[in-house]
Amino acid sequence: MRRPVRVVLLMVLLALAVVLPATPAAAAVPGAPAGVTLTPAIDGFDFTITPPSNDGGSAVFAYRITYAGQTFDWPNTTGTLQVCYPPTTPTPTCPAPGSYSITVAAVNNDGAGPTVTSNTATSFSAPTAPAAPTATPTASGITVTWTAPSSDGGTPVLGYLVATGGVGRYLPAGTTSTTFDDLTPGTIAAFNVRAWNGQALGAASPASSAVTVPADRPIPRVAVLVRTSGTEFSARVRDLAGTNSLDLGTTGLAGTTPGFIEWSPDATKVAFARKTGANYTLVVADARTGASTSYPVPASILTGVAWSPDSGRIAYLAQDLTTIPTLRVLNLGNGATATVASDAAWAVSDLAWRPGTEEVALALFGDSVVLVRADTGAQNPVAVAAFGVRFTSDGATMLTHGASGANGVISRVALPAETVTPVTTVTGATICDVDLTDDDSTVAFSSGPGSSCDAIARVALTGGAVTDLTPTGVSGALPGVPEELADRQYTTVSVSPYGDRVAAPSCSGGGCTVPAEVLAMDGSGSWLGARNEDIWRIELPPASDVVTSRFVPAIPTRWFDTRVAPAPTGVVAATTSIDVAIGGVGGVPANATAVVLNVTAAAPSAKGFLTVWPTGAPRPLASSVNFAAGQNTPNLVTVPIGADGSVSFYAHVDSHIVVDVVGWYEPAATAQAGRFVSLTPSRLFDTRDTTAIAADGTRTVDVTGSAGVPASGVAAVVMNVASTGAPAKGSVTVYAGDASRPGTANLNTAVGETVSNLVIAPVGADGTVAFYSSAGTHLVVDVTGYITDATSASSDAGLFVPLTAFRAFDTRTAPAPVGVVGTTPISVDLAGLYLVPDSASAVAVNITGIQATAKGFVTAWPSGLSQPLASTLNLAGPGATRGNAAMLALGGDGALALITQNGAHLTGDVAGWFTS
Repeated sequence: MRRPVRVVLLMVLLALAVVLPATPAAAAVPGAPAGVTLTPAIDGFDFTITPPSNDGGSAVFAYRITYAGQTFDWPNTTGTLQVCYPPTTPTPTCPAPGSYSITVAAVNNDGAGPTVTSNTATSFSAPTAPAAPTATPTASGITVTWTAPSSDGGTPVLGYLVATGGVGRYLPAGTTSTTFDDLTPGTIAAFNVRAWNGQALGAASPASSAVTVPADRPIPRVAVLVRTSGTEFSARVRDLAGTNSLDLGTTGLAGTTPGFIEWSPDATKVAFARKTGANYTLVVADARTGASTSYPVPASILTGVAWSPDSGRIAYLAQDLTTIPTLRVLNLGNGATATVASDAAWAVSDLAWRPGTEEVALALFGDSVVLVRADTGAQNPVAVAAFGVRFTSDGATMLTHGASGANGVISRVALPAETVTPVTTVTGATICDVDLTDDDSTVAFSSGPGSSCDAIARVALTGGAVTDLTPTGVSGALPGVPEELADRQYTTVSVSPYGDRVAAPSCSGGGCTVPAEVLAMDGSGSWLGARNEDIWRIELPPASDVVTSRFVPAIPTRWFDTRVAPAPTGVVAATTSIDVAIGGVGGVPANATAVVLNVTAAAPSAKGFLTVWPTGAPRPLASSVNFAAGQNTPNLVTVPIGADGSVSFYAHVDSHIVVDVVGWYEPAATAQAGRFVSLTPSRLFDTRDTTAIAADGTRTVDVTGSAGVPASGVAAVVMNVASTGAPAKGSVTVYAGDASRPGTANLNTAVGETVSNLVIAPVGADGTVAFYSSAGTHLVVDVTGYITDATSASSDAGLFVPLTAFRAFDTRTAPAPVGVVGTTPISVDLAGLYLVPDSASAVAVNITGIQATAKGFVTAWPSGLSQPLASTLNLAGPGATRGNAAMLALGGDGALALITQNGAHLTGDVAGWFTS
């Protein structure tokens, strides 16, 4: 019997229902993120994404972000979006500053879910311009005050730039005033102020009202020869009023032959002749402490002396009736005297050292001038009648005074052309002495009929009218001083540092019955100072008195890299040098006295060194960076800036050079901010006691209140930072703990080596310093001092005097100490050596370990104290040579103590000293 069709169909359908698979569920994307937050950050924005509550059944592996019209996938819930600030040109992926929001969708294997939009955030901007500052003349300069900008640009103000013309200074946040005490007197100045934050330097404020820089400068201390009895003279340095007199000893020169007393160009020393029995000595005395050294000379040296421009050598003419006149040069660095040249025909009446050269000019008693090279003895006669000779500060013009018949003549001689041009002629008179103002604009001279020298006058170096400065009396007579000074003998004249005064003794015949005079250079004839005593010589110091400077820290900035444009580019070839302009460039002000650089020798072809020095000066016997073949090696270098605003770099072997500016020194007689306070080296931290810094990791450390650093008043800290145990090549960057990391490095790490570098690191407002490692490393950090901030008391202590680096000691050669330095400390006296005075409190020195016996360290510290737990320098192994900069306090005896862990020779190159 057949079954009904409907039953069969039903059975087929049931069978099919058994074998057909189930229909899959619909695809599920994630839900919308629970939230998105956008916050401004340096150079862009930071974002934070809260994941969706529903991932759609499949894990979320990315977030699809749309920012400024561009869409991309991001793997994390946090990140940074870039903004391109001028002068960088914006791109689609790096838009211009402004207000932005972002949309975000979560993404899983099934696709992107719904979007959510963040808040709108505005990128940081530069601070607004402060209101016009106020400039007020004071006794010490011009004080500028200002108020904070109305807007900080969204991130705190970090400091201010205050400037006038080409002179400026950077000051930390919170500062509202500063005093400029280094501007040219009589000039007119207006000031503006710019604020900066972590993002940018803001616009300049409107200018202050224009004010005149005070022209009234105090007269500095003077050097005098005073006749203390009928037959004896005493050398003294003192205030013009006669107070605070420093007695340097007697000359032994009897009667009316006082001799000479001459300031060094740096105004730290004076030189005079002393006679004991039949023997002469040259006495060189510290003008601040009175400490002196006597150097025997073979004959009379009453002609005087000529100081070298760097104050390191003295040329003198030894001559008497029984010896051939001989030019000799005394080197104050080692005490050695070199015989330069001699000539029986010489009758020398005066001598002077030509700035910027090795030439010493000898005036041959009215006949001519001969230029003698101090290094070779080579002679060049110049046809100009001269009893006396001087030079302009650049050495390009020689000033002479001589005679033409019965008339006195002052002439200028252009060099090297030797073109003679009369400056002025005094009819029927003798020119007795001349001096130049330090700006080379004006000649002061004394003259008189016959052998008399009873008049003082001035004239422009270019010639023209003569202004008589001779006083006719005393306005408000001093006790014992006659109203009319009818009988004067101005045998010598000396111009004050700023050219506003001229000093001269008033000795007449066999005595000095009238006082020395210090007269106005403006022609008013006013009597500005006098002493009623037998002053036979009075000398005002040069304007190149020691210039003290304060440190101005900077955000580390790449100055140049010879591996990439802009110039200078290309390997610096072996035994060659490059000169690179820095003064007034890249934030370094035009009046900066020295610049602090992190100098790296990159990919050197062999073991060698770099030397850095001020352009225009001879390359010193000193090293700035020592390196091994192929090894990138940095070192902190402090170097004066050359007269043309440049710094020179010498490569011993082929090498690239990379230089970052970390700060500079600018002139300051006193300062609150920028003074160096030296400390006994003390360990801040050693990560070997805890854990290493990870690759691409940062360790932030409290510095204030630790290792001798006070809790406040600190702008920067001076540290020796050593890397050890690095797993790979990398770099370490040290910066303020509350600031963004700069794009520069302080030292380069190496596998299996301990390397170190001196670091001057800004301290964050919270008292912290951050240490970043690109490859991971242990760090050992020792503090040697700190830099004061604007909240510190004003003082003249801790100011810096830069020097062209010179070799202060070398244990491979005499003088002592000589020999390999081991675990027994040696003491090296630095204060009172060459250009470092006994009063120096600390030094900037590059210490180099040479021919190491084994891997180890070197420690330097103030002599007289116990050896600290600290290192100054690390040596890689046997035969290694490596240098490291240090800023170290000197012991009470003016010395440093040094030891090595396993033996090495040591050298020390001093780059400057700090005031006490």
